[in-house]
Amino acid sequence: MKRPRKRVDTLAELREREGEKWFKDTFSDKFWEAVDEWRDEWIDALEELERACEEYAKPVDEPVEAHLADLFDYFNWRLKGSDHYSSSGILFMTYYFEREGADLLDEDGQPFENLTEDERLLASLAMGLDDSSILDTAYLEAMADDEESADDLPPLAEFKALAEEIDDRCQAVHKRIPSDWSDRALSEVTTAGYQPNRKHGVEINITPLAEAEVVPKTVDDKVL
Repeated sequence: MKRPRKRVDTLAELREREGEKWFKDTFSDKFWEAVDEWRDEWIDALEELERACEEYAKPVDEPVEAHLADLFDYFNWRLKGSDHYSSSGILFMTYYFEREGADLLDEDGQPFENLTEDERLLASLAMGLDDSSILDTAYLEAMADDEESADDLPPLAEFKALAEEIDDRCQAVHKRIPSDWSDRALSEVTTAGYQPNRKHGVEINITPLAEAEVVPKTVDDKVL
């Protein structure tokens, strides 16, 4: 989570230091508008996805908020995006980061020593992961062409490979979770004993009581 936020903060710092004209000339006329429009959603969704992973890693007898399951599929169709400049997902920034910052990195993927502070900030946008051990290298190797190895890929390929790995793991979890929100909401309410949730509405909260015949049959007939 810190990595995407740090790079967006670096972009904002460069824009403040160099000015609007330099920023548009370096990236594009609409680049900052797109980042500024989506950045809060990106960061919030990534934080929620991290929480969803933690919740679904808990023992099965602990309830999970029903809406968290939606985040696993959301990562694929909206949040991740691609490295194409017209994408609205978070990976679209890598198109510009590689284009403008890659030449400022040495063969080890680190900024050259003789860079100015602003050049160093620009170079940092094109760097790979702080800790590449978190990445399954099979995803990185899958990105390499037949004529190159994973070592020949630009540093930002690590970010793209990590996104693919996260996507695969999200889809694996998503397939195991009930697709119907009401089923998940009922599970949330009943997994650890009856724990009604006002946000889910009367029908969801009453259903377990009706099934247990705790409420009059008229409630079952009129509400459910």
